[in-house]
This record gives sequence, structure tokens and C-alpha cells, in this order.
Amino acid sequence: GADHAARLEAFYSGQAGAYDKFRANFLWGRKPMLASCAARLEGKRDMIWVDLGGGTGENVAMMAEYIGLEKFKAIYVVDLCHSLCEVAKKKAKAKGWKNVHVVEGDACTFQPPAGDATLVTFSYSLSMI
Repeated sequence: GADHAARLEAFYSGQAGAYDKFRANFLWGRKPMLASCAARLEGKRDMIWVDLGGGTGENVAMMAEYIGLEKFKAIYVVDLCHSLCEVAKKKAKAKGWKNVHVVEGDACTFQPPAGDATLVTFSYSLSMI
């Protein structure tokens, strides 16, 4: 591909639909990380969460096991890969997440329009940025 987004798309487009299953065992630290984050956020409301390199939005689904998503004013799933963002958009719509915004863009330059982030997470993406 001509740029990073094109290279990501070329690599992930064929596996986007099954990406979460492929990564379930590989990203074993996600659940403990999200549980720890939820514990630290206990009692807070109107928060802003930015999940950089958030791909399919699976971190949001996992976080919902530990904290009510309604406590977040806005949740941004930011990823450069179009196919993964499409999966995240479908997931957000299917689950009725009204405060989840999927942003197809560069995690290095994203700034949340709703204000300063309360929580910023990376799972696998930090090693790729």
C-alpha cells in the first residue's frame, strides 16, 4: 500500500469479520487491564474514553462487563483500518451503544471533540504505532 492505512487495510480486510476470535487468546491482558481501569473509575460519571487502535470495538464490549457504559459521556474507538472500523460500527449499532463513536483516523493525531479524555487505552496497537 501507498501509506500506513492502505497497508493495514490490505492486511486486515480479509480477517476483519473474525478478528476478535483470532485475537482472543493473543491479547490475554485486555480483560485484566479493563477490569483495573473500571475499578479506578468507580464512582465517576460523564467520562470520556478514547481507545486508540480500537479496531473492532471489542474493548468496549469487554469493558461493559466491568462498568456501565452509560457512565461515559463519549467513547471513541479510533483506528486507521477501514474494515475494522466497519466491524466496530456494526457492533455499536447492534448493541445500541449511543455514546460510542467509531473514528477512522490516525491515533497519533486524534483529539476527542467532547473534551479531555478521562481514560485512554491501547491493547495491541501501541506496538504498531
